[in-house]
Amino acid sequence: MTKYKIGDVVKGEIRGLQHYGAFVQIDENLVGLIHISEISERFVRNVEDYFQLGDIITVKIIDLDESQNHAKLSIKQLPDSDRIGKKKMGNNFYRKRKYVNDKVDYFSALEESTMESLNKLYGEVNEGIVKIDYSHAKIVLNFDQYQEKINDIHEKMHNKDIEGKEYLGWLDLPYDYSEKEVASIYDVSNTIRNKYDTLVVCGIGGSYLGSRAVIEAINGLYSDDKMKIVYFGNTFSPTYTSQVLEYLKNRNFIVNVISKSGTTTETAIAFRMLKQLLESKYTKDEVNSRIIATTDKDSGLLRKLVEENCYQSFVIPSNIGGRYSVFTPVGLLPIASANIDVYDFLLGAKKAYKDLLDSDLKSNPAYQYALVRYLLYKKGYAVETLINYEPHFAMLAEWWKQLFGESEGKQGKGLLPDSVIFSTDLHSLGQFIQDGSKIMFETILKSRNSQFDVEIKKDDKNFDELNYLSGVKMSYINEQALLGTLSAHEQEGNVPNIIIEYDKMNAFNLGYLLYFFMKSCAMSGYLLGVNPFNQPGVEIYKRNMFKLLGKV
Repeated sequence: MTKYKIGDVVKGEIRGLQHYGAFVQIDENLVGLIHISEISERFVRNVEDYFQLGDIITVKIIDLDESQNHAKLSIKQLPDSDRIGKKKMGNNFYRKRKYVNDKVDYFSALEESTMESLNKLYGEVNEGIVKIDYSHAKIVLNFDQYQEKINDIHEKMHNKDIEGKEYLGWLDLPYDYSEKEVASIYDVSNTIRNKYDTLVVCGIGGSYLGSRAVIEAINGLYSDDKMKIVYFGNTFSPTYTSQVLEYLKNRNFIVNVISKSGTTTETAIAFRMLKQLLESKYTKDEVNSRIIATTDKDSGLLRKLVEENCYQSFVIPSNIGGRYSVFTPVGLLPIASANIDVYDFLLGAKKAYKDLLDSDLKSNPAYQYALVRYLLYKKGYAVETLINYEPHFAMLAEWWKQLFGESEGKQGKGLLPDSVIFSTDLHSLGQFIQDGSKIMFETILKSRNSQFDVEIKKDDKNFDELNYLSGVKMSYINEQALLGTLSAHEQEGNVPNIIIEYDKMNAFNLGYLLYFFMKSCAMSGYLLGVNPFNQPGVEIYKRNMFKLLGKV
């Protein structure tokens, strides 16, 4: 057992470098990993800008695997006097370099098993981030029968030679994103966190669903993070609108208004009210400093306001639609402001891009998922229900519903995307799913490891007769509920099930999962024969509403 504990500040030697961090030898018994996100509060592009082999550095232990004598380390969590201030360590960071042969391999000082254990400790996954299990789907798959069609769609998508090609900018974004822009997002998010206690994300649909899904999936519903995120401009509800404005009166808030055109009615009304609330409290210059606009680069009413009032602004790429925009500033700025590592998030998407670049159905889980749900649709199933066992994934399901519903629901076609949270909804909709009309199949999101856990303790009186569960963790009970429900719905209920499995909900894995769903959705739409990137039906209600409101 190691002599160290979480929170200790120690010195160690850099013994290995990787794109995602540096390996540090603390002593002969303890090796640790400084992940790239734990180097500095600022955006870190390259680990080697900060470390070289043989550097002696000061670090803080933030997690331990005592069984393996491995640790997670941090520099950004050190006291200011010991932290890295800028590239090449800055003037306030002590380090002493030992002589190192330039030809030494980065990992020669570490056993391969050590690196694997550290990767596991940090949650770094190198393969199999998302796995799909369609063995419960009650269909027989013949990949060869559909491979040619999948290949054709895949090639046309990546060659931008297909209907909707003008909105395929998200496809290569994990490799094409601007590092300068991400650095700016980090800087602005740090300012937000340091100067304000509340960020108001003012947007609707894809302009807020992606960031909210990520923030709640990673931080949970009862996070102790000091920054409060408020979502506004996504409803006409008079009660919600009134309560949000009343709440903000006593908050030190900043607004991120998100709209490509600036004319989205829900968002425009909310932004007017937010601006008026700010104007009632502050000078014009102070008001303008408390507004950040994420909008079109060149046109639209919101861009005009940016230019007139000198708002700080970020750009919504013209070739990316709202529901595919979570990896743009639309999603990244709120996510970073919630203290989530957007660099890790983008790395996860980049890994997904690489893994899903081969159209071979035998190795591409995104296309497997697209094909299985397409075949179930062809068999007559009308509803796909996304199942998860975590209440803080509710907004992830809402993001998923918009993605697939708005992309596929056209020309009288498409699956209706629905969602439930088990075991909660087993006590409301469970009866229908088990014994009701057979219109749906289930897609289960299954985590191999929970973010947090609680153990049931023994009670001497055993008043509730639960002592048979003493020492059992809630994660185990949750998993047995999943397995028991799967068996009941599949076997007795005759409901097809797809299982999408991932390791653990962190920024890297969630970036991977969201890109996985986006790639699956695009393929699904094209298999159906619809354009996955337009939404003509949405405009009809707007015309009717504007007519009733008397808009000229």
